[in-house]
Amino acid sequence: VVGIRQRIDVGAAIGGHAGGDEGVIDHLHQALTTADPAQVQADFSASVDHTVLSFAAEEARLTGQVVAMAAYRARHAPGQVAVA
Repeated sequence: VVGIRQRIDVGAAIGGHAGGDEGVIDHLHQALTTADPAQVQADFSASVDHTVLSFAAEEARLTGQVVAMAAYRARHAPGQVAVA
């Protein structure tokens, strides 16, 4: 929401990919709060592909089964082309 500020303390970098999550959040904050296009390093297609991949990883975690990405994309993201 525009104009509303909220501070969220994410605590110390323990667990969470050895602090990588904190780096991702810091980078996201920079990308959203500056007008510097260099802060955005992935195009929209790559971002969508990474999001689909994360959902597939969660499905694999919950089911204990390997997820075939081509079939997963066909079911959940028809028309989306994987980024090489």
